[in-house]
Amino acid sequence: MYKKITFFSLFLSFVSLFFGLTTSFGSVFLRILAAFNMNFSAGIDVLRVNAQSWGIFTGLILLIGTLAFYFTKEKETRILRFLFSVFFIQCALFAVVNLYYFFIYILASGNIEDYLFFFWSFSVRLFLLFFFYQSMIYLNKLKTLDYETFVYTESTEISYFEANNWIRLFHLIFDSLIYFLIAYQLLYFLARLPHLRPLFEQIEGSYSIRTIIFVLSLIFRTLFYFSFERLFLGSPAKFFTETRVVDYEGDKLESDSILKRSLLRSVPFNVASFLFKGNWHDHYSGTQVYNEKRTGIAGGWYFLLIPLFFASVYGLRYFDEIRQRNMMYELAERKFDEKQQAINNGLERLNQNSVLELCHADYASKTLFLKVENISNTTIEFSLLKLEMASFYKNYSIEKAYELSKDTLQRIKISRNDLKKMLQQSFKQTSEYYGDDKEEFKGLEHNPKLRGEFIEKVYEIYSPALSVLSVSTDSESLHIQLQNEGSPAEVISVETLEGEIDWKKHNTFPQAFSEAGFVVLQGKGKNFEDYELKVTVNDNSNKKFVYKISSTDDPGIVYLKLLK
Repeated sequence: MYKKITFFSLFLSFVSLFFGLTTSFGSVFLRILAAFNMNFSAGIDVLRVNAQSWGIFTGLILLIGTLAFYFTKEKETRILRFLFSVFFIQCALFAVVNLYYFFIYILASGNIEDYLFFFWSFSVRLFLLFFFYQSMIYLNKLKTLDYETFVYTESTEISYFEANNWIRLFHLIFDSLIYFLIAYQLLYFLARLPHLRPLFEQIEGSYSIRTIIFVLSLIFRTLFYFSFERLFLGSPAKFFTETRVVDYEGDKLESDSILKRSLLRSVPFNVASFLFKGNWHDHYSGTQVYNEKRTGIAGGWYFLLIPLFFASVYGLRYFDEIRQRNMMYELAERKFDEKQQAINNGLERLNQNSVLELCHADYASKTLFLKVENISNTTIEFSLLKLEMASFYKNYSIEKAYELSKDTLQRIKISRNDLKKMLQQSFKQTSEYYGDDKEEFKGLEHNPKLRGEFIEKVYEIYSPALSVLSVSTDSESLHIQLQNEGSPAEVISVETLEGEIDWKKHNTFPQAFSEAGFVVLQGKGKNFEDYELKVTVNDNSNKKFVYKISSTDDPGIVYLKLLK
């Protein structure tokens, strides 16, 4: 058992460290490996510490405990007993939550892949429960109570050493933190289950918050201490201090004594009773906390775990900020390249309905638009249209403003070569970039009207301009919210090219865009991971536009492309 505990604990520590450091969980292999990921916080942010920091700290503690256990040849067991007991209770609680989730959601989905991943993760969880329980039984057998023997003339007396009040105070504080951590995790997941949410809301409406907190605290505290002390003869803090809950003779407790002891912890002022040498939950349950023989590393070394925790949290937070900053920069640079490509595509297809939106390198209250009037091989003639920033929010507004003032607008000719000079060449020239090496954009310096101006976007007026505002799914429906920033239009049909989605049940066609330019399409189906749609739109001049909408790896993002 010595080697099994060592090797498997090392494996678990490396898995926890890996998932604490990685940010990608999409591959099948990582989803399989994730079943072995042990984390104090169960993958959620707790006490303003993010889940990744908790994962790294968990992995480091488990690694230290395993190495101490191995190199002392089973003499140092404090960390492993503490971790295994917490992991056991954590796995047991969430096994029940996972079963509920399976029967309510996964079973109804009919998705074979979800079935396989559930049975894999649940089987691993059962194996972990077995491993942690057997390991705790084995580790507890390695420890015995510390005692001294008094030999009298006709008898011999054994006296055990009681844990002092300072140690008991540490038990109270440390166990309370672990109790809060596990209770918070359980409530976090239960409160987010849709079928249980109405029950929580009903209870909250019928009783005061104090009453609810007291009842939940009574239940969780009792289960917490009863589970630990019944199964493992101690609580997490007691494993750190190498103490044990027994009767006065040093023997294992019966279940009724442990239950009585656990319930008495919730009696008012029980916490303060030890100050008066009362220890009510000990005295009235006939129990005692005795010291175990200490055979491993001196306890003072464990205070180093405190700076290790803060180093894990703040060190990872520092590197996480750098990583996030780099990711944001890469994302912004990618979006910049995509926008520039879209502008280039628009410039190649310029026609007399095209409008260029310009933006000044410095902030300006008015936005300048260039409406194409005449196109030749070398130059393009534009009308100059200026609008207050608050006066437009979609192409249709630009179209109306142009119609009202087109006869009075000044015209300007720009060569195709100069038009390309009005494109920003680097992300470092944009207003979103704040680095010290920011590059200045001057635009067409020889033209006072266009100095410092760059092309922000290419519009097509007198036609619809569709975009996907949001995508959401539930167990049976796909919801796509479209936005039209161009001429008034209506959706006349939606056709599924790939996938099994029915659009006839929840939609009536033609379906006009609202005055604000929105329409919501709802399709009925089961699998929304891979689909392709054809949406046909009719504008107010009875001209048809066909768009293709395709799913991506991200359920909240789709591709939209104008076909014709």
